[in-house]
Amino acid sequence: MAGLHIYRSNRVEVLAEVLASLMEDPTKRPANPTIPIEIGVGSRGMERWLRHRLATRMGICANIGFPFPASMISDIITRLIGDASPENTWNERRVLWRILDVLPALITKAHPAVQPLASYLQGGPAQTISSRELALAIQIAQVFDRYALYRPLLSRSWSGALVADPPNVPDGLQWQQALWRRMSQGGGFAPSPAERIEAARHALATHAPECDTLAKVPIRLFGISTMPPIWLELLSDVARHVDVELFIPCTSIHAWDG
Repeated sequence: MAGLHIYRSNRVEVLAEVLASLMEDPTKRPANPTIPIEIGVGSRGMERWLRHRLATRMGICANIGFPFPASMISDIITRLIGDASPENTWNERRVLWRILDVLPALITKAHPAVQPLASYLQGGPAQTISSRELALAIQIAQVFDRYALYRPLLSRSWSGALVADPPNVPDGLQWQQALWRRMSQGGGFAPSPAERIEAARHALATHAPECDTLAKVPIRLFGISTMPPIWLELLSDVARHVDVELFIPCTSIHAWDG
């Protein structure tokens, strides 16, 4: 029966032994040996260490992929809502260029909400991107990228979705809301991760046919000590259809309980 399984230890060597024992179980492997096994890791250093550890324990470590968690989550969402086109890929670089594209027109409207931006950029070149404008756009893109993962209600409400009890925006940050809405208006821009995850969770909750596209092998993440809450919520929903196994370093029982 599918479920969410959490293995924790203060030693990654112990977690690796548990992972290896599960991988040696025939019921935990793909029926087709050509199908690769995926284990999510947080760094390439962890990948090299774990690959060597598994090879030492099992004698071989072949046909195993070690993607980053963001890639695994994106793949799960794509399987559930089928939006694999490049236009539906959200990343900080795309957000940056979108901001640079819409920022001049937004400032020229002289809306009171964007007055702080206009004052900061006053005096810059009219037809070219100034270093100040580029530096500002980079910082905004970083903040918006974090909003999309760690403030899902905020980002979804700014994108026009109906959410219960949307967060209030302080007066000094109204320009962020105005810029986000301008950025997400019109075609050609990807929905935020919060929107895509919400659509994927809806598909799981309604048992949409797309749920059958989930691989019938465990989804595993190894050595990940932290991740955005909306990722955990999605994985919890996915665990109703396929095993999800998390191998989490934990200093002690008391640290986990706290």
